[in-house]
Amino acid sequence: MKKRILALLLSVLCPIGILAGCSSDDESTTVSDSQETVYNIEEFGKLYDETYALVSEEAEYLTNDELYGDEGESIMKNASEKTGFPLDERITIRGKKERSFGMTDIQSTDGLYSVACFFSEDNDPSIFIENGENIVVSGVASSVSDSGAILSDCQIVSPENVDTSYQNDVAEKVQFLSSVPEYKIISGEVVSILSSDDFKTFASGAGFSLSEYAVLYDSVAEIAPDNDEDCYLFFSFSEDIYDNLEKGDKITIDGEAYSLYSDSSAGYYGMIDTVFDIYFHE
Repeated sequence: MKKRILALLLSVLCPIGILAGCSSDDESTTVSDSQETVYNIEEFGKLYDETYALVSEEAEYLTNDELYGDEGESIMKNASEKTGFPLDERITIRGKKERSFGMTDIQSTDGLYSVACFFSEDNDPSIFIENGENIVVSGVASSVSDSGAILSDCQIVSPENVDTSYQNDVAEKVQFLSSVPEYKIISGEVVSILSSDDFKTFASGAGFSLSEYAVLYDSVAEIAPDNDEDCYLFFSFSEDIYDNLEKGDKITIDGEAYSLYSDSSAGYYGMIDTVFDIYFHE
C-alpha cells in the first residue's frame, strides 16, 4: 500500500490526471458547495486496496509497455468502475498529516492506509502543519498502481488560512534539539553554502559526530538566527532539486533534526539528516 516508485508514479500521473466532478453511491458524504465526495482515509484506503487487487489480477502478465499504455489504462478504468473508485475525479479526503520526501501523506491513525498528496503550488503550504494533525485535502485521484494511492493538484481544505509567514526560529529550535533525530519545522536565513567536503572538514575539526546520512549530496547549507545568537543548523541538499537555493534566502525546512553540539557558552549546532522539503519565502 505504501510503496512508491516516483518514476513509475509520474508515468501514470501524466496521462490520466484529468480534473472532473465527482459523485458516489457509497457511504461517503458530499460537500454541498463543491459537490466533491468526501472520504475518510480508512474508507478511501479500503476502496483503493479493493481496486488495486483487481488491477493486479488483470495486469499480472502485462509487459511494461502494455501496463503503461492504453491496455493498462483500460484495466484501471474498468476496475474503478467495478469498485466505485473515483479515478480521475476530484475528491476530498480526511486523515492525519504525515510528511515524507517532498510530499505530504494523509494517513490513518493506525498507519495502515496512506495517500500521497502532490500540491499544485511550487511551495507546499502543508509543511507548516505539524505531523499527526488532522487535515482535509482536495485533489484528483490519479492512479491505481504499485506506486500507491495518489492525489494530484491538491489543495488544503482544512485547516483554513494556513499561516505561511516567515518567522526565524533557528535559535528557539536548535537550542533544544537532542541527539536523537526528531521531526522539526524550522525557519531561518541561509547564511552560507558549503561543498560537502568543506563541511566534513569543518565538522571533523569541530569534533561533530555525523551520521551516515548527514551528507548525502554535494552541497550543505547553513541557516542561522536573525540576531547574533550562536545557533546554527546545517542540511545537505541536491542542487539538481534545489538549484535556486542561495545565500540570503529565507526558507522554512522540515525533516529529521538532531543536535551536533550544545553549549551555552560555545554555541548550538544542529543538523537535519533527512530533508523532506524546503519552502521559499518571498
